Amino acid sequence: MLNKQEWISYDLAKKVPDMRRGFRIETHYGEIDIDGEDAKPFAELLERLLKKKLAALNKDINQGEAHD
Repeated sequence: MLNKQEWISYDLAKKVPDMRRGFRIETHYGEIDIDGEDAKPFAELLERLLKKKLAALNKDINQGEAHD
């Protein structure tokens, strides 16, 4: 089973690049299709967010190791 860091790394390697071509947001009220050039800013924002989360997780792990 993958840990959080591995899931985020997978998302960054596979899902985010794929989003640049377009994707669908699903809500309880229906879907929103994001196509073409409109998809790029969403993918870039998600990439920044996931990299920030990954860095925070890695920092927590490294700090935990320093205390062991």
